[in-house]
Amino acid sequence: MAGEAFTQAAQGNRGAALGNAALSILDIGGSGAGLKAAYRNARQSPELVDIPQTPEGRKYFQGILAEAQDSQGPLGSQVSVYEPEAYKGMSMTASPNADAGYAISPEGEIVSLVKSKDSKMKGFAGKALKRAKDDGGVFLNAFDTELTNLYGKAGFKPVSRVGFDEEMFRSEIGDEAVDEFMKANARFNEGRPDLVFMVRDPEFTPKAMSGQGGQKAEYDEAYDILLREMNRLGYND
Repeated sequence: MAGEAFTQAAQGNRGAALGNAALSILDIGGSGAGLKAAYRNARQSPELVDIPQTPEGRKYFQGILAEAQDSQGPLGSQVSVYEPEAYKGMSMTASPNADAGYAISPEGEIVSLVKSKDSKMKGFAGKALKRAKDDGGVFLNAFDTELTNLYGKAGFKPVSRVGFDEEMFRSEIGDEAVDEFMKANARFNEGRPDLVFMVRDPEFTPKAMSGQGGQKAEYDEAYDILLREMNRLGYND
């Protein structure tokens, strides 16, 4: 089943590939612990399925994220999707329909949380962040748009922020994409939202936070501030 889904996706027949996605997720691990773990998690949480840590699994997972990111147009630039091997050692979780996913690094960073624009799954971010809590996901970063409000409601507190680097952003994704991104986010600091580092804090009271919270700093200092707060909360013990 996994081979069929991969072939269909490679041939551009994404619809057929999605139709086999749930079974493919279980099949790519082959026999053994990877398959058993995926099946167990699928039974426990039918809306979120763990992807086995195999080369095929990482490739499959990255394809899910890339398709979802592309569907979002310029707003997809708010999420970083890496090459398959970058997910080695991370926990990888996706929706059974292969239209949303996220990963958690060994250090506890939640990355690549993205859902396809056409996904019918409701409340994916909330479900993902709740599941991520159980899997050790304790920090993340996001542009200071509606994302900080969303993550704030899930218990993530902004601790530091970095100013929008338009020049670097343009060099990474191109002028057209940046122009569209800034236009779509015009209500957030005139389309130049800060990058905010956030940590899960059990004592944090969720609230709307765009433009609020977090010490402004250069990138390295902002990351150090995050690490210090994680230490204070006992995440690095």
